[in-house]
Amino acid sequence: MLKYLVIVVVLALGIGIIFGSSFFEINEVIIRGYDEEDVEIADIRGENIFIADLELIKDELKEDPYIESVDVSRSFPNRLIFQVNYNRPIAAIINDGNYIVYNKYNRIIAENIENNRYDLPVLKDTPYYFSGNNIVIPAVQDNLLNKLELLPLELREDIKEVHFDPVGISMVTKQGYDIRVGTSENLEEKFIILISAWYEGILDDEEIEYVDITAPERPVIKK
Repeated sequence: MLKYLVIVVVLALGIGIIFGSSFFEINEVIIRGYDEEDVEIADIRGENIFIADLELIKDELKEDPYIESVDVSRSFPNRLIFQVNYNRPIAAIINDGNYIVYNKYNRIIAENIENNRYDLPVLKDTPYYFSGNNIVIPAVQDNLLNKLELLPLELREDIKEVHFDPVGISMVTKQGYDIRVGTSENLEEKFIILISAWYEGILDDEEIEYVDITAPERPVIKK
């Protein structure tokens, strides 16, 4: 009986040390993978690392519609690390003057947004409608957006608008010149030409008027 009593006392002392010692008080909270500066979260510094309400922080971060999930890990004795995983927005449309942003599965992840966060390509001259939490667009538009993931991130972010005119698809860059894509056929070949020109620095020329990749075997860069 005395043996069990000693074990209970030792366990109680251990628990008391773990939960009552300042050694395990949180003094640093790190948020990784999040682009926003000065994010406001509950201040849990000074709380015990074992019993602090970590779900509170995760829920606050996930109020941002661009965040899909948040993982947390403890770095003993006194540091917490939150890893943010984004919802990967792929494009935006303008509806009643505000942006609606959706991911590659066409699920709406943010709406009524005043600015184009992450510089997403904005679809123009295209029909769309809503189905629950999804946006439905024609197959041609959907196919083009999926192929955009072939482009390097910096090149993709340089695309300001995507127009779907009767004469074909065109993309407007931040530099102001057009990339004429034409039909949605052979998009991979067309984008390979575009990627090659980008890696070679050809697209950095400020005098470019337009880039024509409608015929990938005969690309044209007009200055």
